[in-house]
Amino acid sequence: MCGCLRALNAGAIVIRNEVNKGILESTNIGLGLASGDIIVTLDADAQHDPSGIPSIVRPIAQDVADLVARALWKARA
Repeated sequence: MCGCLRALNAGAIVIRNEVNKGILESTNIGLGLASGDIIVTLDADAQHDPSGIPSIVRPIAQDVADLVARALWKARA
């Protein structure tokens, strides 16, 4: 099953551009159309694992943070 179908089945709203507009413009389009108290963005290329969404949203829901960003790499010890 493609990522878009999985996202739709999970209740996400999927926005698809007719042509590749790049991540910045695509994110701006999505944010302009979004509503809600908490908004999560993911790339369509599966760089980000959606199973991490609860840990990203938790600090916002608990009023500990206004914004959470997740890095794709781990810091060196």
